[in-house]
Amino acid sequence: MDDLERSVRGVKDFRKFAEEEIILIRKDITSVISRKSKDGEHIEHTLDNLLSLIQLGVGSKEFHELNDFYATFCLQGAENYKKIYEELIKKKY
Repeated sequence: MDDLERSVRGVKDFRKFAEEEIILIRKDITSVISRKSKDGEHIEHTLDNLLSLIQLGVGSKEFHELNDFYATFCLQGAENYKKIYEELIKKKY
C-alpha cells in the first residue's frame, strides 16, 4: 500500500468515525430539545463538536437544529455560533 492509498484509507476511516459519532449526537440533540435543557455549557460543547464534524462533511443539519434551539434562550451565543459556522463554510468552499 503506497502513501496515497494509506491517506485515502485514513480519510475514509475518519469519515466513518464521524458518521458513527453523528448518530450519537443526534440522540443527544433530541434529548436536549425534548427536555428543553438550558445547559449552555453542554449545548456549546455539542456545537463545538459539530463544527469539527462539519469539516468532514457531516453535521450541518444537526448544527442548525441545535443552534436554533439554543437561540430560544441565548440569542447572542447562537448568533456567535452562526458566524463561526458561516466562516467555516466560506473557507471550505
